[in-house]
Amino acid sequence: MGKTLTRSIEVAARVTRPARLRAVLYLRVSTDEQVKGYGIESGRDLGMDYIEDKDWEYVDTFKDEGVSGSLPWQERDDLPRLMALAQQTPRPFDVVVVPETRAIGREERAFYRWVWEMEDLGVFTAVADKGIDNTTEDGKAAMREEANYAFKEYTRIRTRTQRGIQKKAKSGGWPGGVPPFGWRIENQGRKGESRLGLDDTDAATCHRARELRVKRKSRSQIAAALNAEKRASRSGKPWTEQMVKWLLTSHALLNNEVIFRNAKNAKLNEDGEPVHGASVVIPLPPLFSDEQIEELEQAERSLAGTQSPQRGAACYPVSGRLGSLCGGRYTGYRRKDRPGRLYRCSNEPCGCSQIDADTLEQRLWTQVCRILGDGQQLRPMARDWSVLAAKNGVNF
Repeated sequence: MGKTLTRSIEVAARVTRPARLRAVLYLRVSTDEQVKGYGIESGRDLGMDYIEDKDWEYVDTFKDEGVSGSLPWQERDDLPRLMALAQQTPRPFDVVVVPETRAIGREERAFYRWVWEMEDLGVFTAVADKGIDNTTEDGKAAMREEANYAFKEYTRIRTRTQRGIQKKAKSGGWPGGVPPFGWRIENQGRKGESRLGLDDTDAATCHRARELRVKRKSRSQIAAALNAEKRASRSGKPWTEQMVKWLLTSHALLNNEVIFRNAKNAKLNEDGEPVHGASVVIPLPPLFSDEQIEELEQAERSLAGTQSPQRGAACYPVSGRLGSLCGGRYTGYRRKDRPGRLYRCSNEPCGCSQIDADTLEQRLWTQVCRILGDGQQLRPMARDWSVLAAKNGVNF
C-alpha cells in the first residue's frame, strides 16, 4: 500500500509540473486480424495522433504482432518488457497509449483490470479511439464510467450467451470446447448444426489402446506401444501412463455421452441451483460396442492395484545422464514444498539452475524421435559406433 501511495504521489507531482508527460505506445494485432488487413501501422497512427494532440513526449513503441487477445500479458512477447520497465525506478515513461481497448484483451473487462494494475504502479493509461485517459480527475471519472459499462455489458452478453449454449446442448448440439478424444466437431461454424462425430484417427487409437488393455498390458506398456506406432495424442506429446489411464477410464468412452455442466462442478447461486442452467447429457456416436466396453471394464478391474499410480511420477529416466555447468550431473528429486518433478545438480549448492523434469524429458524425447526417424543420420552414427566398439573388443 505504501509503495502504491508513493508512486501515485510521484506521478501526481509530474502532472502538476510543467514538464511534458512521457508516453509509450502499446500495439497488438492478432493473426486473424492481420489476414483481414488490420495491421500495426493503423494503430500506430491513431496512437501517435493522440500523443501529438496531448503534447506528450513520445518515448518508444511496444508491439505484439500475431498475438491473440486471449493471452494474458505474461505470455506475450513485448508486453512483459513494457511491464518490467513500468516497475523500474526511475521509470522511463509516465503513460501508456493504446489505440483501442482490445490491444490488451478481447474483452474490455480485461483491459480495465490491466488499467488498475498500471495505476497501482503509478502509470497512466490512454485509449486513443475513445479519446480518454486517466491523467486528470475528469479523465479518471470517464474511464471508470467506461469500465462500469464494460462490466455490465459483459454480464449481459454472458447471460444471453449461456442461455443459448444451454438451449443448444439440450437439442443435442455441441455447445463448444474441446471434444473428448475419439470424437471431432462436425459442421463446425454452421449455426445450429454442429455435432460430435467419430474421428477416424483418434478412434483407431482408442481401439488399439483397448485391445492392448484387454490383452492385460500395463498402461505404461500401452503408452510405449502407442508412441512406437506413432499414434498422436490430442496434445501432440508422447503418451504417458497417466494419459492412457484418462483415456481408457473416461466417461465419454465408457458411456457414449458427455455431461454438459456436470452438477458436481457447476457454479451455484444462493439457493444452491446452477447459475447457468442444469446439467445436460449429450449422447455421442458409440466408439465401442457394449461387449467391447464390458471387456475393457473387466480388464481394468482385474488389473486394478497391479500398478502404482505414483510409479510414473517418481521416474527420472535421464537422472545422472545430463552434465551440469559446474561439472556435476543432474539427478531427479521431488521438492516437499511444491508438486512436480525436478532435476538438480549433484554438486548443489553450486549455482546451477534446477530444471523442470517434464520440460527436459519432452525436449529430449523430441530429439530422440527426430534422430530415430532420420535414417541418413542413423547410419553414420551406427557405423562410427560399430568401429569404436570393435576396437574396444565389444562382444557383439
